[in-house]
Parts: sequence; structure tokens; C-alpha cells
Amino acid sequence: MIVSSSQLYERFIEQVIGLSQKKDFSLTALISNYVRMNYQLKLEQIDKLKAWLDGFRPFDQTMLAELKKLYDVRFTYNSNAIEGNTLTQSETELVLTKGITIGGKTLNEHLEVIGHKEAIDYIESLSQKDTEINEW
Repeated sequence: MIVSSSQLYERFIEQVIGLSQKKDFSLTALISNYVRMNYQLKLEQIDKLKAWLDGFRPFDQTMLAELKKLYDVRFTYNSNAIEGNTLTQSETELVLTKGITIGGKTLNEHLEVIGHKEAIDYIESLSQKDTEINEW
């Protein structure tokens, strides 16, 4: 049975009111218990979602390739946008898939997109090898 966050909050408030009148009441312990309950609920929801996703396995290779392309574009766009890159997500996709430059954008912005994608590919290649990854 899934308990909503509002139900957990109501239960928490009821406990605070009831327990606050006891001599050995500890607000810290009560809050800790509430956080654990909420954490457990989240873990249960994650487990259910994972089971649902696992129902689609094994994935078709074409679908995997499309998902990877989508992930690479979105990850690259968001990472670069955080750093101030002004390329849009669709422009980032054009740079990565077609290799074209976008008018009005700097060469540095294009190189950031390409470099980020190369870094993703490098990390993925390392993950497929039996190689220890360290700082050197």
C-alpha cells in the first residue's frame, strides 16, 4: 500500500501533538523517524518503477541506439548550458549528429559540445574494459 506524502505528514503531526505532552519526548527522534518513513516510501516506489522498466527487457538494439543518442544530446546540452553555452538543445543535436556549425555561435561553444560528447564516449569505452579507473 502506497502512502502519500500528505498522509505521512498528517501522521507525523499527530505524533508530534500526542508525544509532545510526554515527559521523554524527543523531536529529533521523531523527525528522524519521519525522514526514514519517507525514504522507505521512495525506495518502494523506485523498486516498482524498476520492475516496470525491467518488463521491457531485453531492449531492441535500434531502440538502445536511439535512447543513447537522445541521452547524449540531452546530457551534453544540459551540462554545457550550466556552464553558459548558448546553443539550444536542437542546435546541440545538429552539431553532434550533422557536424554543422550554427550561425552566430562561437567556435568555443561548438568545441565544448564536441568535447563533451567525446568525454561521454571515452568514459563508456573505459566502462567496457577490464581497466582500473584512477586519477592517472
